[in-house]
Amino acid sequence: MLEMHDAPGTCRGPPVKQLDTGLCLDHEFADSHLFSMSTWNIQGKMVSEALLVLEDCLHDFNIVSFQEVSGCHGLLSKSSHYFCGDVGSSMSCLYARPTACFRPLALAFEPETSWDRVHVGHSHVSVRLRFKELKHPVLWVCAHLPHMSRSLDDLSLAVDSVVQDISPWLDKQIPIVLAGDLNYPLCGDVGQRAVMVQQLCSMLGLQFYSCNPSSSRSSGVRRLDHVALNGAFQQQCLCQDVQELSSLTCAFESYHWDVQAALG
Repeated sequence: MLEMHDAPGTCRGPPVKQLDTGLCLDHEFADSHLFSMSTWNIQGKMVSEALLVLEDCLHDFNIVSFQEVSGCHGLLSKSSHYFCGDVGSSMSCLYARPTACFRPLALAFEPETSWDRVHVGHSHVSVRLRFKELKHPVLWVCAHLPHMSRSLDDLSLAVDSVVQDISPWLDKQIPIVLAGDLNYPLCGDVGQRAVMVQQLCSMLGLQFYSCNPSSSRSSGVRRLDHVALNGAFQQQCLCQDVQELSSLTCAFESYHWDVQAALG
């Protein structure tokens, strides 16, 4: 969810209430009308299950990226992507199976959202989406980058695939959002793999606006993952008075839960 904050990467402690699902609700955003987006690795669960959990946020997401999705292998048996008009919670879903992802990816969005130009790469899928809340189309990228147990060459191929896909759009000033399981911190880590991912964002003009820059699985707490977006996306929101001030951040990490407790 987009929300005001002092500076990129600044942490804050949101007011929360523990829910029975293991999900913590941030009351500050429960009744928000901001454009809301998130990304979540659901580790082999179905999108419909995850959407039921997200309903307990008491906040309607405009779009959610999912990684490690199950229940759609039959749909993807003849094509690298498949559109499903209804997956519950009044959401449509676009499934994709990148060549190097061991489980599919998915985008769940409002039925009023139109889409075209689907590209399935090494470890990502990109889609051009037109949201009723936003004036200009958005190039949305959902990625599940190779983790530490995979080779460095594999991560390099994944990064190159994203860059090759998105680079032609950079001169067009189209709003771009990268929302996936990137597996590495977007700041504060100087390891070779993390630097590769940070350079990916830099090359694409994507900035990191998470309230909490730490790992999404640190200190026993699992959070929704990090989102990076470009200046054109920020400017679109500012021009449409989606925000009142000049700095943006993604407040999706205000919703914390343990994945196993939430999904069982």
